[in-house]
Amino acid sequence: MGLKHKCGICGSELIIAYTRQGYRLAICPNVKGRIAKLGLNLRQVEIWCDMKISEPNKQIPFRPLTKEEETAYNLSIRTQGMRSAFNELVGSKYYELIEKATYGVISEKDLLQQTNLALMMNLPLLQLPKLFNCAVKLSRAMGMTAEKGIEAISKGIGRKSRKILDNIGITLKPNLKGEKWIEEAIKEVIAKGSQLPEPTELEIKANALKANEINGLIQLGKRLMR
Repeated sequence: MGLKHKCGICGSELIIAYTRQGYRLAICPNVKGRIAKLGLNLRQVEIWCDMKISEPNKQIPFRPLTKEEETAYNLSIRTQGMRSAFNELVGSKYYELIEKATYGVISEKDLLQQTNLALMMNLPLLQLPKLFNCAVKLSRAMGMTAEKGIEAISKGIGRKSRKILDNIGITLKPNLKGEKWIEEAIKEVIAKGSQLPEPTELEIKANALKANEINGLIQLGKRLMR
């Protein structure tokens, strides 16, 4: 590319384009008309890039991303993939219920990750807001982060693991099996979590700082993709 970021064939200023996997490339805006000089056909270029050339009104001059922008872009790509999976499994509106149930202290990336994990572990969809709410309160009581508490609930119930649930203060009778085990585990989580107090407003604001920082980076990444 060189320091001037010009096309070596026609001299045009290079532009940014993205592959479907999220890779950022600098390409010549006249690539369709110049590939013959590279000894390639258009199909070969499309396979190599795995992308569609950017629309003219979306083309921007190439410049290196700052470290923060690169972090934001990669974070946004990962979150977009998890959001797509979530919408496919559940539907976009359900996210707001789960976000409210967890007091807004978990970033979009982490909340989508934990929700998708819970769904993959076959936890009941309609009970997820209540389960997550109780997991946040249980994790608070045990000195754990909200994310770790939700992960413990999901894996503990999904894998029928007494050890994992025990780490978050949930104990079950030893003779339970199969679906009965799962039903009792869910009841115990909700029962114990419901007895615990809500986090204070000060705690919520303090814990939301990191989540808001990550969400800000995700939004920056989205703007970089436009």
